[in-house]
Amino acid sequence: NWYNHIHYEPVCGRNYYRIMRMDAYGNESMSEVKYIDIEVAAELDAIQFFPNPTRDFINISKVSTCGMDEDATITIFAANGDLLREEVVTRETVGTRTIDISQLPSAVYLVRVRLSNGDTKTVRITKI
Repeated sequence: NWYNHIHYEPVCGRNYYRIMRMDAYGNESMSEVKYIDIEVAAELDAIQFFPNPTRDFINISKVSTCGMDEDATITIFAANGDLLREEVVTRETVGTRTIDISQLPSAVYLVRVRLSNGDTKTVRITKI
């Protein structure tokens, strides 16, 4: 037998699963419990920023809060540390985000994604 299911909102840490089977006569049985560990670090590693360098926009893909209670925050800083823009990504709107930077002058910027537990990933983006 083969079974397939996609869990769209797993929580960080351990997620438990089992299968309830029913035969043609209506008899039910349960499989043994299996688990999968979801790590926040893996979620941070999966976040990609592109294109770089760029002219008008930045795509941030796989922005995910890993089922946390709070949202993630995307922040853009100037090279001198000035806060230029901040955007909250809710659990309901995870996926690829496109941020318009066409109004910013050509320069190097820092783009940071901060998860609700404080873990962050920061990259340098060059606007040409």
